Amino acid sequence: MKEPIIQLENAIIEITADRFTPDQRKELSSLAHNYKGTGTTYGFANITKLAKALEDKILKMPECKNTALLPAIEKLLSEMQCASNELNI
Repeated sequence: MKEPIIQLENAIIEITADRFTPDQRKELSSLAHNYKGTGTTYGFANITKLAKALEDKILKMPECKNTALLPAIEKLLSEMQCASNELNI
């Protein structure tokens, strides 16, 4: 679970530095979709819920509003860190 955490941390860094590209946005949307499924598979309902919220926000929000994605990314990141700690990975 370390790689997804790093990917979310990198997205936060890139958005904060105003370097988040359209390709990175597409990748983040795909990752959120994958995390949604992974959360369901492994019984982490909150990860599923937060990943879905992030994916929905990415799909509905114009690219010029990348900073508005930060709260959703941060919530998902926090939940994934908790799950990682819980699993000791």
